[in-house]
Amino acid sequence: MQTIKLYPSDFIDYQPVFKRSCQIFFFFASNSAARADMKQKVKAETVWQLRKKDLTVYLTGKLAADNFFDLTNFLWDSEQSGSRKGLLQLVDNFCRMNFFSGLRFELDPKRISTEVFNWLIANDFHVEKGVFSRRCQYQTALVLGGGGARGAYQIGVWRALQELKINFSIVTGTSVGALNGGLILLNDLKAASQLWESLSTDQVLQFPAATADTHALNLLLRQVRSLTFTALRENGASTEPLSRLMQKIFDGKKMLQSKKQLYVCTTRLSDFSEHVYHFKKEQLKTALQWLGASASFYPAMKATEIAGDFYIDGGYRNNVPVDVAVAKGATECIVVDVKGPGFTKNYQPPSNVATISLSSPWTLGSFLVFDPQRSKYNLRLGYLETLKYFQRYTGFWYTFVKEDFNGLWQQFCKQLRKQQHPLWQIIKAPYFWRKLKNAYGKKVSFETAGLAIAELSGVWLNVLPDEIYQQEFFITQVKQACAGQMGEFNATLSVAEWLHLYRERLVAWSDSRLFLSFLQLKEYPFNFPQTLLENLAVSIVTAEFSKYVFCEYPEAL
Repeated sequence: MQTIKLYPSDFIDYQPVFKRSCQIFFFFASNSAARADMKQKVKAETVWQLRKKDLTVYLTGKLAADNFFDLTNFLWDSEQSGSRKGLLQLVDNFCRMNFFSGLRFELDPKRISTEVFNWLIANDFHVEKGVFSRRCQYQTALVLGGGGARGAYQIGVWRALQELKINFSIVTGTSVGALNGGLILLNDLKAASQLWESLSTDQVLQFPAATADTHALNLLLRQVRSLTFTALRENGASTEPLSRLMQKIFDGKKMLQSKKQLYVCTTRLSDFSEHVYHFKKEQLKTALQWLGASASFYPAMKATEIAGDFYIDGGYRNNVPVDVAVAKGATECIVVDVKGPGFTKNYQPPSNVATISLSSPWTLGSFLVFDPQRSKYNLRLGYLETLKYFQRYTGFWYTFVKEDFNGLWQQFCKQLRKQQHPLWQIIKAPYFWRKLKNAYGKKVSFETAGLAIAELSGVWLNVLPDEIYQQEFFITQVKQACAGQMGEFNATLSVAEWLHLYRERLVAWSDSRLFLSFLQLKEYPFNFPQTLLENLAVSIVTAEFSKYVFCEYPEAL
């Protein structure tokens, strides 16, 4: 299901789907009155559009003090096929994706038919004085994808879920996700965090350069070459260090105290078939073999022999095991994908299963090179980005506790319109918004563009995202980066990250160099050909908006 928050610039009254939308429950005397109310609520930014295949609904309401979602208007496209149950399922999924306590709405008895009343009661709604309510029922699974050294991110997610008091009873994991699932069964977040923040490659794999420093590209390549040669020579590097580590940290008595169920995905080498193992806490020695098998990234690592068969990384068949969680009874899946190499099934959960997808827009480093500093950084990202999903903070690339970039953007655009500035013509053009979406990584509305453009300036200048930023502090960081005063990232980068860094520094038309070039211009560049102007539009607007912000915050140094 796709959930979209609507803003005035989305112009929903021009959308054919909205024009023909009608009420399923009569909150208003007529459909036209309901649509008029919905348009007003869009201005207040309290309307969501829910889409599932060819079904679209619009809803508005507010979260009450008891964590129930109070629905005040609900429209659907009258030309779409769909039962009341299917429409209500979308709203129920919306509530469960946000872990609300339940759904509630008030209907005028004069506007409700006996048929609708009976249908609501049959679907577990309770009614009192015209108020219908239904409590959400949860059977939540945490789905942990494969990704090797990037797995610290998942422990950060777990930390945030604990802080938010979001419980889950099922864990499914592949590769490092399976290992993290084992750590979750221990129920010791502090110990799991300390493990990741001290974990190095030599504690996982055995090859000559496993203990080498990897904080420079030449050093990283030396370690990768050593691992490659060892894998070729010995049919995979030994995972004996990982086995010893698992035997040391996994306490069978602690695991038996956990009520959570863990399911581990592996791949049988002989026929390349998927094998799902239900982690048996009372048979710890065998269970740990299956954890090791799930993380045996063959041929870089040796295959694991269990009962005469060889098993390798589960990512070869099912890198993000959502289907396993649903098969085991999950009604909500919190999916943590750290983008490790592997095969992700094209699986669509049933309509009654809510899916919460958590992944970082940032690359999380190498998946084979374990570095304590990088793990600490990734753990922090997992924590912050989970809290952002549940609206404890704002931002996409960065985390803000308080910001008003969108307010500054409105002032900036108002000034451009008043001056009839050529830059305003770029901002109004559809191509600018297409390119801004591509650069930013998600849809941007006019009302949210200030934050998006401010964040882009940070991304291009390598401002680190592992902080909770106040607006002025973020502006200070961007200014320092413009002046070349930012320190280096003291953690291992992947080869792809090193290449990107070199490109940004050395290529004249890279995002960062174009942005800095436009930032240094005292006057707006008027004479670009249209084709070139379209290609440079996002860089130009970002630079001009940054100048405006810097002037508004001269004390941010």
